[in-house]
Parts: sequence; structure tokens; C-alpha cells
Amino acid sequence: MARTEIRIVGSGGQGVITMGELLARTATIYEGKIATQVTSYGAKVRGGDIWTEVVISDEEIDYPGAIDADIYVFTSQEAVDKQGGAIKGDKTVIVDSTLVRSCPFEGVKIYQVPALELSEKELGSNLYSNIILLGFLVAVTGIIKKETILKAVRETVKHPNINTRALEMGFALADMEQHKE
Repeated sequence: MARTEIRIVGSGGQGVITMGELLARTATIYEGKIATQVTSYGAKVRGGDIWTEVVISDEEIDYPGAIDADIYVFTSQEAVDKQGGAIKGDKTVIVDSTLVRSCPFEGVKIYQVPALELSEKELGSNLYSNIILLGFLVAVTGIIKKETILKAVRETVKHPNINTRALEMGFALADMEQHKE
């Protein structure tokens, strides 16, 4: 596996950091890969700009942040407006289509996932949209294995049962998406 860079961007309180932590933790602890995570918070904790970058590799990582991310996840329109304009080429972009209405990307593979809507409807809370997106990301990219992210979630999060359901919803959405292609 070559160096793979993931950039997750949104607003504070949307679980952006949790997504990055779970990706990096799963890659290192559960799959024996090398991973780094770099995070930036805006001035406000809730609702402010936030992003995290995760680099996963089988080889030593010489720079911990994303140089030219391969995979992007956007959880808000503001994040797309501020950081999405420069994304071009052979990239994978995943957006929460409940909150992202306009995608100015050129020549990229875009997946629109109604994560917030599904989280509220199916799980009774908006708290699990990030985990739905994480499940989708894992299933559509294969960056880490489904079994290991499930194990990591079961062993590390506060409410493993509902978070496992959210992951599986993301897996199912990705499976449906891949059957369309």
C-alpha cells in the first residue's frame, strides 16, 4: 500500500476528529500499518471550522499531514466553499448530501451520502452521521478493512451498539453505490 492521504473537513461538533482518530487507530493498532493524524480547530469549538488529515501507509511516513489528499470527506457546505475549490483530478470526494448542496469539483469521483438525514431518521439522533460517513468511506475505498473498523468501534467508543449500526449503514450505502457503477 502506497501512502494514502485522507482529509476530513467540517464544522466543530460534527465528529470530524472522531472519524480521523478511528481511521488512524484502526490502521495502526488493528491492521499494523503506519498512520498519522493532524488536526486543526477553528476559533469556535462548536460550529467553527475544523479539519483532520490522516495519512496511512505500509512504509515510514516522512511528513504527517496531507500533501495532496487522495480522499476528501466534507460534512458541511461551508467546508466545501472554503476548501473544495482546488480539488481536481483523480480524487475521491464524499459529501454529506443532507448539508452539502453544491459541489464545485472537477474530474473527481463524488459520492453523495445523506448521512445526517439517515442518522436522524434511522438512529434517532444526528450524532451518528459521522460514523455513517466513516463506514461509507471504509467500504468504498478499502483503505482499511470493514472487520477491523467494526472491532475498533466496538472496543473504543461510548455507545458501541448504535455506532456499529451506523457503520453498517455506511457499508450498505457503499455497497448499493458500487452496484450502480
